[in-house]
Amino acid sequence: MLKLANISVTKKLQLIMALALVAFVAVSAVALLDYRQVMLGDRMDKTRNVVEVAGSAVRAQYERFQKGEISEAEAKAAAIAQVKALRYEGQNYFWIIDDHAQMIMHPFKPELDGTDASNIKDPNGVRLFSEMTVAVQAGHDGFVRYGWPKPGMDKTKPTAKISYVSAIPEWKWIVGSGIYIDDVNTAFMAQLTKFGAIGLFTLLVLGGVSWIIARDIRVPLGRITHGLAALAEGKELPPQGDERRDEIGVMTRSLQDLNARLSDARRLEDVQKSDALAKLEQKAQLEAEIDAFKGTVGDIMGKLGGATHDLKHASDDMTHMVTSVNDKSRTVTAVTGETSGNVQMVAAAAVEMSASIREIASQTGSCSMAIRDVVEHMHKASTTSQKLDEATKRIVEIVDLIQNITGQINLLALNATIESARAGDAGKGFAVVANEVKQLATATGRATSEITVNIDNIREVSQDVIQVLHAISRGVDTVDQIAVSISSAVEEQSVVTADIAANMNTASMNTDRISHNVEDMSRASDDATVSARKTSSSAHILSEQTEHLKTEILTFLDRVSA
Repeated sequence: MLKLANISVTKKLQLIMALALVAFVAVSAVALLDYRQVMLGDRMDKTRNVVEVAGSAVRAQYERFQKGEISEAEAKAAAIAQVKALRYEGQNYFWIIDDHAQMIMHPFKPELDGTDASNIKDPNGVRLFSEMTVAVQAGHDGFVRYGWPKPGMDKTKPTAKISYVSAIPEWKWIVGSGIYIDDVNTAFMAQLTKFGAIGLFTLLVLGGVSWIIARDIRVPLGRITHGLAALAEGKELPPQGDERRDEIGVMTRSLQDLNARLSDARRLEDVQKSDALAKLEQKAQLEAEIDAFKGTVGDIMGKLGGATHDLKHASDDMTHMVTSVNDKSRTVTAVTGETSGNVQMVAAAAVEMSASIREIASQTGSCSMAIRDVVEHMHKASTTSQKLDEATKRIVEIVDLIQNITGQINLLALNATIESARAGDAGKGFAVVANEVKQLATATGRATSEITVNIDNIREVSQDVIQVLHAISRGVDTVDQIAVSISSAVEEQSVVTADIAANMNTASMNTDRISHNVEDMSRASDDATVSARKTSSSAHILSEQTEHLKTEILTFLDRVSA
């Protein structure tokens, strides 16, 4: 197994850069795929929405046929005409086929109307209209992808297209429309180019910086290594100036000090050959200087070890933080899932409330129609009462005429009685007849008087009925207005409820997208955890190497001082 201790510092820096580049590429790939999926979902939603509008137009004509307003043939013809005239985003259109892929209507290819479209293929061999009938068999609607030449372009090179089809089961029709999605691929490639340029720039910057840092570390360390090897062989190092303020500068200066002290030691050794006392004194001085150098090296190694220890702790802290982020991401995912469920429940409740509101609107409309019937009957009753009043007026006039005639008859009977009295016995029979006529006239007068009284009562009652009918008519008109207001309010509430349901469905889809993004972030955090653990392992190995270097230097100094 490859050990980090056997890898050079330059290779380690290059490995760190490679890991960073891989992480950047992975995150960019996830972001690009998510971006393409979102754009494709937007195109699919747009196609679904416009096809649902066309389907609603067809269903509206079917409902007119169900209500008896028009015949079924007229309803189908009106539906075909409406769908044929619909356009969106320029020249995007709709077509209608039946459940056996028989073409009902195609706005730009009328020669296909009434023909079998099941064998029509795209340049890739996909039987697109047959696939549409299969798509609606599962759930009354669905999407179909195929390739189709774009207008104005090479017909031998199909362009990606997606269609949404929706079934009209009452007539066994399928309404559909499609849009080209090559702009999605174009936008995806533009983003891919953008991320590629950023990645290349990042690679160049990281490569340049890494090369500079690696060279800045590798070259001085090489000089130090060669210097130590030369010192170990007893060679004297040439003077070197180094103004660095980092640990490498300290080590370089320490190496120069060591070189100087070793040179002094060698010169002292030459002097000791002639003077033993001077040799002992210089040896003592050298040992003191070596001890001082040991202290310096110990301090340097201690600082380096402390820095390595801090790096390890920082890596451990980063691991804990990333783990915490993972836990919180999972919590957010759970909460988002629960929120999505709640939003879907609210949407279902809104749909149920919308159905109830439509039922209320239907009942209110029925009530309004009944009220209008009552108003019409009230108007008829009022007209009849007025006609009754006019008839009683004419009867009164006739009764007055009868009373006048009765008075004249009484006058004639009186004259006849007087004439019969003058005639004597010859006029007795005539007197009896005149008396009978008088009695009949008197009875007629009493009857006409009673009729007059009853007619007056009828007229009074008729006037009261007319006034009551007018009052009832005004009250019914008020109730009708209230019913109309209720119907309007219910219709407005139905529209609002439908909007609520649509917004809840959109919120549910957005919540699902958030959940997917959080899962992607959790996976990225897992990758960061692995990187942090590798960094911690590298710090541990570096700490071991530092201790080993410290031991070697002290051993070397011990050998020198021995």
